[in-house]
Amino acid sequence: MYRWVQAWDNWEPEDEWDDMKDELMPEDKPELKAMEEDCDKRAKARRERIREATALKEEGNDAFKQKRYQNAVELYGAALKAAPWITACLTNRAMCYINLKNYKNAVRDCKVSAQSLYRCCHSLVCTGCAVAGRMEQ
Repeated sequence: MYRWVQAWDNWEPEDEWDDMKDELMPEDKPELKAMEEDCDKRAKARRERIREATALKEEGNDAFKQKRYQNAVELYGAALKAAPWITACLTNRAMCYINLKNYKNAVRDCKVSAQSLYRCCHSLVCTGCAVAGRMEQ
């Protein structure tokens, strides 16, 4: 093992916060306070959207397990409207489309998922299933 890795593993931070607190804390300015409040407001709204999307995704998962694929497609779509960055909803919806033999929409969802910032290898598997299903027809 490299020495720097061992040194990093043994590193202990010193408690310098009290010394640096005055240097790091911004001045009490109304603009900064307004910006901080805006950041907090946006973070709270994002957390709420994530909660809503996660609940819809879980409902979609339950519908999928019960083989109510069309209902699951709608629930995953609603989750994506709330939080479009949750790529699991795209691949889950693609699996529903595959079971409904709607391969064109399945491939579309997989492509969007594969091109997203949160690339998902599950999208490649779904794409393969959709293409194989399309070839069978």
